Amino acid sequence: MHTPAQKERLQTAGQWWGTFIDEFRVICPRCERTALVLPRHAGESGLFASRRVTCTHCGFNNPWEGRTVRMPWYADPMRDFYFQLPLRLQLHCGRHLLWAFNHRHLGFLEAFVQASLRERTRDPYGWHNKGLISRLPRWLKAAQHRAAILKAIETLRERDRR
Repeated sequence: MHTPAQKERLQTAGQWWGTFIDEFRVICPRCERTALVLPRHAGESGLFASRRVTCTHCGFNNPWEGRTVRMPWYADPMRDFYFQLPLRLQLHCGRHLLWAFNHRHLGFLEAFVQASLRERTRDPYGWHNKGLISRLPRWLKAAQHRAAILKAIETLRERDRR
């Protein structure tokens, strides 16, 4: 059995959940493979930027230019904010749901879980409780779940390659 290497230190620089919403990997409603929810125009960003869901496997394509987003933080399955499609990168890990918006988000979670020393750096406005690290659930922060979480992350990566 593969045992992932543990990293010594992780220093975070003010990441918050909004850092990762430029891309959602979702389940295509037509073919059930991976589709992407991305900004419609290059350079657009922000929560209310127009979006498009596109599947390169079956050609499904749908625009979003709404004024309302739904952030289903406690949904099972977890969904994207715009089309309410289930995220591709989610898996039950014990009694909990592990999920990520995209591969960058998944990589951040992996680095966090692997680190034996987790340090937050102060942002320019002082200490705030809006950072991603302070919002992670306790079970994800607990060392006792480290091996199971890292295995689940690897399973998510393998599943998404198909």
